[in-house]
Amino acid sequence: MSVNNTFPRFIERGIVALFCLLFLALGTARAGSRGTLDDIQKRGVIVWGGDPSGGAPFVYADPQNPSRYIGFENELATLIARELGVRAEFHPTDWESILPSLNRKEFDVIINGFEPTPDREKEVLFSIPYYVFRQQLTVRESDTEITDLESCKDKVIGTLANSAGSRLLGSLGCNVKAYEDPPNAYQDLALGRIDAVMMDRPIAVFYAHNDPLLKDAGLPFSEGLYAVGIRKGDDSLKVLIDRAIMKLYDSGKLHQLYQEWGMWDDEQLKLKDASALMNSQVGLSFNWQDGIKKLLFAACVTVGIAVVAMLIAVLLGLALGVGLLFGGKWLRFLISCYVEIFRGTPVLVQLLFLYFGLPLFGITMPGWLTAIIGLGLNYAAYESQVYRAAFEAIPRGQHEAAEALGMPRNLAMRRVIIPQALRIALPAMTNDFISLFKDTSTAFAISVWELATAYRELANASQKFLMLGAITALLYFAMSYPLSILARRLEKYLRPAESH
Repeated sequence: MSVNNTFPRFIERGIVALFCLLFLALGTARAGSRGTLDDIQKRGVIVWGGDPSGGAPFVYADPQNPSRYIGFENELATLIARELGVRAEFHPTDWESILPSLNRKEFDVIINGFEPTPDREKEVLFSIPYYVFRQQLTVRESDTEITDLESCKDKVIGTLANSAGSRLLGSLGCNVKAYEDPPNAYQDLALGRIDAVMMDRPIAVFYAHNDPLLKDAGLPFSEGLYAVGIRKGDDSLKVLIDRAIMKLYDSGKLHQLYQEWGMWDDEQLKLKDASALMNSQVGLSFNWQDGIKKLLFAACVTVGIAVVAMLIAVLLGLALGVGLLFGGKWLRFLISCYVEIFRGTPVLVQLLFLYFGLPLFGITMPGWLTAIIGLGLNYAAYESQVYRAAFEAIPRGQHEAAEALGMPRNLAMRRVIIPQALRIALPAMTNDFISLFKDTSTAFAISVWELATAYRELANASQKFLMLGAITALLYFAMSYPLSILARRLEKYLRPAESH
């Protein structure tokens, strides 16, 4: 076969291959645009994601029947699904990971008090808004000082983490305490742990208006929007959802729904011009400098909690270990009960009990103190076993030698037994200290701003999970690695004493 005959055929095959690639690319683009919508129509179900732990009135477990979910957004999702000709199915998820879960295709859309912000718009499409909310400041009934944000300058204000309220308070430089769910914030306000709560008006109506200990401080302010979150590329689905929301508004069904939940006000009349309303919203972009500062501050909080908690664990654990070996029968029994209870239950449950349970007995502690005491008591149980094993590893001859020198038991313990036991226990103690640094992350449940909590909130707000995660990991490593070096040096320093 000659070159002249082969070359045109080669060109022809190349052109055919190029057209095939273009066809596949166009098909892929079209599939990306209609893929989710086609899947919804085929299965006859639109799956929506939300966080039921966020509480009422959005979506939450029915107190009368915890196996089912209720809330105004649960009913809204059903109405939207009917307009699409399908049924709605709820997929419970965690608020901090709701956007990544959407992009992993765990569900089709987000309906969860989801606010359009510039950072989120880079990651997700937003429908036209279905609700216009404002912020509401709540204080204790006896409070006469706080009437608006201006009077909160030196006060501690509770709000939901990674919300419009937290961003607003942060931009004003207020002293903010972030919460994972509304009930805890309002409970802390009633107990006097914080000075005020600022949350979306629907939340305040549901949780605070029926509480005789709380009251509104001033009128609602600072307008915001709720919209449906849709994956990038699902433009066809967005068009249909936009159309469904407008139809629900025009037909009066949204008005009826919000009246049933006590959420209707004149602000909702603005939904008629939804496009202009969406375009008028101004959000706050993520500031890396402020983000790094917050992570560093949270790291300092983590170090403080871990160091003081470990000090409690070491001292109390040592006392428990001595009591287990040398105490009377009843003392050993009580210590064993303590150890088994604290080792046999999760530290998170223990922190929640101390924070929310003790106020029922008149004992109210701030979150940071609860975290220190709770982690200290928990790790003391583990340290007691480390010391018990270390004491048992001391040869009996050491005890006998001390007695032969005429030392009382207490003096022998201080000068002979305990120093040797500490050398044996040192590696395990160091390992526990490093573990304690990581277990401080459980303090997020009681709204303590430690490193893991800061990472969750900042990453969810900015969607910079990889970069912020790497920085957070480096901070944890920077805190724990020096402990390993120090422990090795201490072991090396103490080792010669064993040969004398």
